[in-house]
Amino acid sequence: MARIRGILVPVFNLIDTIASAESPLTEVVKLLPKVAYAVDTGLLDTQIQNLIGKLGMGLGSSINVDLTTEGLYEMLAPKLKDIELQAAKVDENGEKTAPAVTLSISLDKDKFASAIKDLSGCGVYTANASIARSKNWFVGIDGDAADAFVVLFRYLHSELISESNAAAIKTAVKALDMNFAQRIAVSFIVSIALSSSADGALRTLVLMIPIVKVGVKIASWFGVFKK
Repeated sequence: MARIRGILVPVFNLIDTIASAESPLTEVVKLLPKVAYAVDTGLLDTQIQNLIGKLGMGLGSSINVDLTTEGLYEMLAPKLKDIELQAAKVDENGEKTAPAVTLSISLDKDKFASAIKDLSGCGVYTANASIARSKNWFVGIDGDAADAFVVLFRYLHSELISESNAAAIKTAVKALDMNFAQRIAVSFIVSIALSSSADGALRTLVLMIPIVKVGVKIASWFGVFKK
């Protein structure tokens, strides 16, 4: 157990930090540069491979995990090919009356790699004392949550506005079973996201959040969002 303590302790400390944070979401975004840095440098994959090897019990040959940038892409991209947004509808006899609404998103491999590299620079690099026997110091990064969020938003926006993804999103929105108010709200958000630059969409959405909150609250009083 002592051999893998240096790997497990930081993981448990990280979980405790996120769980006890005043804003867990902000803490997670702040963590993104550290994760991106570990992925981009290959450190995360190396540490995980070392952990698997030290656990022994034949696990090294049975577990195949690639946490490099390319490995993460190959792991994530297929998961976004068939996202079910709305389940198929059936009648009282179990007959399908409407097909499921799915969304297929394609990720650009080069954009993904660039986003990982950009996220890895969202913060201040630091030199930290190491508990490893082989070295005294290691390079880390104190993430900047605001910077990381903007970089992440720009990346996601660039993926969503690609020709194939934009068409898939519009098709899925049209197929969703929504009432008039829901359709107007969703269509408005999609229109802003797909027709503006990343920074323009972000500014508009930030400005609209207070208005949308008030609108949703008022609409809920009248049951507008109920089908």
